[in-house]
Amino acid sequence: MTPDIKKFISLFEIPPAIQPYVEVFAEPLEIELIVTMNGTVMKPEEVAERLSMDLQQASDFLEKCYYKHFVHRVVDGKKVGYVFDHVDTAGKSVAYMPARFTDRLDELTMYGNWDDIPEDVRQEITDWWLDDYVKKVSPVVENIKKDPDAYQQIKQKDFLLLEEALEQVEKAEVHAVVNCDCRSSTQGCNRMVEACIRLDDGARYTLERGLGRKLTREECKSVVLKTDREGLMHIGTLPHEGKGLFGFCNCCTCCCFPVRASERLDSDRIYPRVHYVASRNDDTCIHCGICVKRCQYNAFYHDGSDVIVKLEKNSKKCTENTETKSTENTETKSRGNTVTKSRGNTVTKSRENAETKRREKVEIKSKDSSESSIIINKKATKDNKDFKLKKEKLCFLIRQDAMDAVCVVPDAPMTALR
Repeated sequence: MTPDIKKFISLFEIPPAIQPYVEVFAEPLEIELIVTMNGTVMKPEEVAERLSMDLQQASDFLEKCYYKHFVHRVVDGKKVGYVFDHVDTAGKSVAYMPARFTDRLDELTMYGNWDDIPEDVRQEITDWWLDDYVKKVSPVVENIKKDPDAYQQIKQKDFLLLEEALEQVEKAEVHAVVNCDCRSSTQGCNRMVEACIRLDDGARYTLERGLGRKLTREECKSVVLKTDREGLMHIGTLPHEGKGLFGFCNCCTCCCFPVRASERLDSDRIYPRVHYVASRNDDTCIHCGICVKRCQYNAFYHDGSDVIVKLEKNSKKCTENTETKSTENTETKSRGNTVTKSRGNTVTKSRENAETKRREKVEIKSKDSSESSIIINKKATKDNKDFKLKKEKLCFLIRQDAMDAVCVVPDAPMTALR
């Protein structure tokens, strides 16, 4: 190992497990740049002189390094290195500062040659990255525990209903989708990777860093609906007065850092914050098994004829996430593979039995009993006054409760939220 690489490892704060693979994720000139900068801010003119380049070459090279997260921009003295940091550079002084290896991991795992690194090393680095994430969000989470309603500058503060996620998409002027760095790095499941939504300044920042792709508003809505149908959970930040949009992630429990960090930080239902609870309406549930397939927290199982809601403590840690329809298009396909059995019994047969039960129940109901079985509270009040969102026969009741309530059971087929 050359002296320059040793210094690069120290300056870039590269953990031991991946140090033998430096040349997989860093080119020689990128290594030389970090060593040359030595922790200082430099303008393109300085880099051109130190690396024996002309000014245009140096500017282009620095922008390439900005895309790959080797450096951050410094615009009129302000660091631009995070999704909240978008700054228009027109007519402003632009310099660059060295990033850290944790920053480099974003581009490397999402769009780089992450798979060229051995699997055991990738796993160790992902665990190290999660540890670093927990340390960074821990102070913010403590603030949330003290005052849950206060604004906190953090990307994934709240679980969102599909309706709330789509409202943010509708309000935004700029839309982008980017690969999920959590699923890209952890590779703990085969759910869709191009799933994280960036809006307005969050989208501008993401696109400026060469990540993701720009979408129209309607294209963005389609992506959100697709993530929802996969059972992914929408996690972002509810609107705050005077604060703009930045987007939201669509998360799973096996890969995504906010959900995994909540266990370490003892912040269940607090961070990410849960605003809704749900209960099943047995009169309208047809025991189709969609919830078994899609629930991130394994709150349900199918015994061959009925869907059972588990009562264990951990099974209640579910977040609202919805399917398109209750009695039609109840697909049994999951990520391209047909799901035909649940605990050794065919879902198809059990659905037929369940549908027979449902018809028997519907026959004894009056014609006036078609009101919605979804109830939602828009404000978390002590008396939980409910209002009817839409007249649909659906499987679950949802209401917004106090923060210490049991969180939402996901995966109900909720057309009303569309």
